[in-house]
Amino acid sequence: FLELMSTGLPIISTKHCDIPFAVNEENGLLANERDVDTLAKHLETINNSEVLKNKSIAARKTVVEKFSWSVLKPIYHQTILA
Repeated sequence: FLELMSTGLPIISTKHCDIPFAVNEENGLLANERDVDTLAKHLETINNSEVLKNKSIAARKTVVEKFSWSVLKPIYHQTILA
C-alpha cells in the first residue's frame, strides 16, 4: 500500500497487523477487521472530492516524510552496521 500512497492514492483498509503504522485517518480511512459496513461508508466518504483531495495530499506526504529512502537509509545503515 505504500506504493499506492506514494502516488497520492489514499488507502481504505482495516486495522489489521501493521497497516495503521502507515495508514491513519489523515491519509486514508480505516475500519475494524470484518467491519464491512464501515468499509462501505468509507467508500462513500472518499467519493467526496474535497476529502479525496486532502487525503491524497496527506498520503503522498506520509510516504515522503516517513518511508522514503532518504529517511530510511540512515536507519538501515545504522542497524546493519551496529
